Amino acid sequence: MKWLRDETEAIKASEVKSPKEKVGKNEVVIGTLEDPDLRKLFTLRGLLAERAEAQMKEQLHQAIDGFGQKKEHDSSTCPGCAIRRTLEQMGVRHETINSMCWAGVRAELSDAATIQLSDAGGTIGIREDWQIVICEPEKAAPPSIIEVLSSHGFGFGFPG
Repeated sequence: MKWLRDETEAIKASEVKSPKEKVGKNEVVIGTLEDPDLRKLFTLRGLLAERAEAQMKEQLHQAIDGFGQKKEHDSSTCPGCAIRRTLEQMGVRHETINSMCWAGVRAELSDAATIQLSDAGGTIGIREDWQIVICEPEKAAPPSIIEVLSSHGFGFGFPG
């Protein structure tokens, strides 16, 4: 868990900002995320996605530049395999942080909000000013890094 501690400690207070998305007309505010550590964790989710995108672009360019230069496949030097390894590592870290974040948000809810959330189907999101909302499923948490990258053609189908 050293990586998680290092990542969260590296986040400056000025980088911790609430989402900009406003509460939707079909959403119900059930609380406010007050815990500064959870706010940092929520911020880290977005920072990891940004880093992943930048790193994947760089590695993709390297893969394209090196395409067809070597006849024998060597997974230790193959740019496609490097992309796959990066995706796997970032995916696991993002999913871990995502799970911890939403578990922490749920733990912060009052008993009444937990009951209200359970009765509504249990989908939550974070909106402007750190408001915790019951929301429509498609507006809940942002997609995982694996879902985002896979939707752009990055997947686990590289040689390996």
